[in-house]
Amino acid sequence: MNRLRLFSLMVLCLFVAGLGTHFPSRSAAAEPKLNYFFPAGATRGKTTQVNASGTFGNWPVQAWVNRPGLTVTAAEKKGQLQIEVDAQATGGIYWVRLFDKEGASSLRPFLVDSLPEQLETEPNDSPKDAQAIVLPQIVNGKLSKKGEVDGFAVQLKQGETLVASLEGNFFLNSPMDSVLQLTDAQGYVIQQNNDARGLDPQIIYTAKTDGTYLVRAFAFPSAPNSTIGFAGADTYLYRLTLTTGPYLDHSIPLVALTNEPTAVELVGWNLPKTLTKKLLSADEAAHGFVSHPDVAGYWPLSNSNSFKMITESKPEDDQAQLLSLPVIISGKLALKGEKDRYRFQATKGQKISFKLRSHSIGFPLDAVIEIIDPAGKSAEYDDASKLKDPVVSYTVKSDGELQVVVKDLHGRGGLRFPYELTVSEVRPDFTLTVDSDLSKIKSGESQEITVKVNRTDGFKLPIEIQAIDLPEGITMTPVTSSGEGDTAKEVKLKLTATKESASGAFRIQGKATAEESTISHNARFTIKDRSDTLDWLWVTVE
Repeated sequence: MNRLRLFSLMVLCLFVAGLGTHFPSRSAAAEPKLNYFFPAGATRGKTTQVNASGTFGNWPVQAWVNRPGLTVTAAEKKGQLQIEVDAQATGGIYWVRLFDKEGASSLRPFLVDSLPEQLETEPNDSPKDAQAIVLPQIVNGKLSKKGEVDGFAVQLKQGETLVASLEGNFFLNSPMDSVLQLTDAQGYVIQQNNDARGLDPQIIYTAKTDGTYLVRAFAFPSAPNSTIGFAGADTYLYRLTLTTGPYLDHSIPLVALTNEPTAVELVGWNLPKTLTKKLLSADEAAHGFVSHPDVAGYWPLSNSNSFKMITESKPEDDQAQLLSLPVIISGKLALKGEKDRYRFQATKGQKISFKLRSHSIGFPLDAVIEIIDPAGKSAEYDDASKLKDPVVSYTVKSDGELQVVVKDLHGRGGLRFPYELTVSEVRPDFTLTVDSDLSKIKSGESQEITVKVNRTDGFKLPIEIQAIDLPEGITMTPVTSSGEGDTAKEVKLKLTATKESASGAFRIQGKATAEESTISHNARFTIKDRSDTLDWLWVTVE
């Protein structure tokens, strides 16, 4: 290589290097990715430091919560949050989303309860190393490695009833099928449970003697595999409630009204009579949980404002309970072998819908519905799906009294065998879904969102679909899903952002008018990596 060519090459290299210095390349930061919170919950009226597991290109982030009661503030250190729970906050799940200028994370649950809380500490695998717990307490822990067993020592007096209830898979979606054991101080097993609420265990035990008892937690994968032995991972989060005080398992009725107060009975253990009744406000019902500040635990309510609600009762003449349709019944198979009977007048050709919920909302009831027609002919209906809850669409064959009987497939009964039964004439209806809860719009441009329309039982009415509660500066023109044609099953909404538009949460609502009534549903999405569905979407303006 001659000197001139060598000199030219050196100059070119310096020029390229100079370009790199003066015009550095930039890669856009990604939106926050949130995996989980640890601890996964907190006590009402307290402020807790919480670690947010995930990836955060920008810090600090901001937080959005689906209902009042939490204040989430980013701490100085990346991944750490301060979560303040209002003293009047309702117990249960709060859905939290972290966001910054680049976008937003998926929603993740944060649980609120009434008891003091502490973290699990290691080592606590063997009986001699069990972590001492002063009752009552909620322990936030992790089964973080394979083969791990977490043990806790509690002091019980003769006659005290211990509630040991673990929340992992059902509310937190931890990928584990956990097990609880109660042992004596030497480690001999007194009681064991693994599937009280879905895949989460619960032990109720009345002490026969004073002394030290051990509560042990371990787990298998929620998705079975070929592994032999206890499982563990950083995602195996749990909250273990340990108390001999009042504990709420569920409420009767299982459904609450959103247009007026609902009187509910609190059902659980160690509940004094002064704590068994509560008047639930319409706002509380709309938030979806019933709780009490002096009681551990909470219950996720469904809600309604269109059907009459009643509770099961036993008529004095031992006849089946008389119904007036449409109706939602909250009942319970309190005794082994119990059968609940209902009756109503039906007309030939009527199509009646029977929808029962129990196993799918965390109870052990494997319900069977038996329908007896006016001629005395009966038919039984079992699982409508893997959730073991029957759903029946029945055509009445002759005029007269129709009876419906609710029973457990195995003849079981008890405190945790409640059910919710909706009986109504089959009516055409619709649901709306979207594939994702996250959208991005460039400032000054538009973005389309596909809304899928599912019409059932011959629903043919036009549905007006629009975005509601939009952030400031974002606009959208409503669209109509016709009863037939391409828009009957799918429509596209166009969101438009101005340069002054803000990012934020919104919902999509569909309305159809049938005679003098309006049918309204919000579009729902399935939360990423979970089975939960919600209706609050998010749009980021870039």
